[in-house]
Amino acid sequence: MSIDEAYTNVLEEVYLAATKIKERRSQQQAEEQKRLHQAEQLRQQQAAEAKRLKQQELERQYQARLTQAAETNHQDKPDNQPKSSPDTLRGDYAQLESLLKAGKWKEADEATTKKMYEVMGQRYYLRDQDMQQFPCADLCTIDQLWVKYSHGRFGFSVQKKIWQRCGSPKKYNSQWEKFGVELGWRTKGAAILGGTWKCDEELTLDMSAPVGHFPATFRVLTGKETGAWRGRGGRAWGFSSLVQRLAECRI
Repeated sequence: MSIDEAYTNVLEEVYLAATKIKERRSQQQAEEQKRLHQAEQLRQQQAAEAKRLKQQELERQYQARLTQAAETNHQDKPDNQPKSSPDTLRGDYAQLESLLKAGKWKEADEATTKKMYEVMGQRYYLRDQDMQQFPCADLCTIDQLWVKYSHGRFGFSVQKKIWQRCGSPKKYNSQWEKFGVELGWRTKGAAILGGTWKCDEELTLDMSAPVGHFPATFRVLTGKETGAWRGRGGRAWGFSSLVQRLAECRI
């Protein structure tokens, strides 16, 4: 065998070896891509299942609390009053549910306020006595719809917990201002340092809003507001009335 032939054979062997290495690397890369794809599919499936279970649990809680509140409202009726079915609501909340499901928080907030006034036969606000008699079934339905479609971020029951954490203020004071800041209804700081209550147009209308931000536009007048009644700043008395009704309805 000549030197040229030997050299050619060596080159062929090197080429074949390099080709095999390249093919093996390609195969390994393909297997790694497949493994990563399968892992991502599994992660997505697990996330979807977790979301489904969470939604299922929220739905279960919604139904349970709705039934409980309706039964409480039924039991609270005087014996001389006609008793309706525990599942009967005074309001129709299909539109509210549709708005919440679509994430239209501003429109849902307005629909909530309108429906609450409607239920008690009012136009511009609720009186203290209206709040004291507000049907538990309706209040529970409103709250649970907000909790369900905001994934636990919004709702009266969410606001109640924050209100309690801020000292359960029943009149305008620093605790009420702290509550307002927590909900994003007020800018930080005392009035002399620039702290102010936000108007409806300044609300945050997406999921970046602070926990408890909505519902925000309903009003309960108790007769104690006097000169302090300006925007959300004067709603401490009315909100404590709402919280009292929430407790009575076991919400």
